[in-house]
Amino acid sequence: MRFRMRLEVLLIGLALLLSACAAPSTSGATMIAVELGEFYFKPARLELPAGQTVTLQLINKGRVEHEFMVGREVKQHEHEGKMEGFGQDFFAGIEVTYTVEKGKVEREEEHGFEVELEPDGKATLTFTVPPDRKGEWEIGCFVPGHYEAGMKGTLIVR
Repeated sequence: MRFRMRLEVLLIGLALLLSACAAPSTSGATMIAVELGEFYFKPARLELPAGQTVTLQLINKGRVEHEFMVGREVKQHEHEGKMEGFGQDFFAGIEVTYTVEKGKVEREEEHGFEVELEPDGKATLTFTVPPDRKGEWEIGCFVPGHYEAGMKGTLIVR
C-alpha cells in the first residue's frame, strides 16, 4: 500500500512537471543572457524580434569594468582620437526599465544609453523593440582600449 501511494505521488509530481514544461509562454517576452569579459561579449551576436518585449541580463565576468552600448557609427573623441560611443543610439526614444548591481546605467544625449558594470556587476534591461529598429546594429565597450581590443558584437533586429 505504501509503495502504491508513493508511486501515485511520484506520477502526479511528474505530470505537473511535464505540464509546466510544455505550457506555452504567455508573456511573449524574450530573455537573453550576455556575458562581458576581457575583451568579449558572449554571445557576440544577438537577435531580437521587432515589436516584442526583450529582457537582456548582463553580467561582467571580467576583472575590470566593462560597458554595454548598442548603436551605429562609432564616434571618436575630437581631440584625443579615442573611441567614445556611437553616433546613432539604438535605445534613443525607447523606454527601458532596469536593475543594476555593482554598476550604473547612464542615458546622455551626447553618449547615448550605456551600462557600466564593475567586476561581478549585473544588470537587467527590459524594453520593447520598436519595428523601426530592424536591421543590424553594433554592440561595443568603450572603456579606453576595449573596443580597439575587439570588445564588440552584433545585434540584429528581425
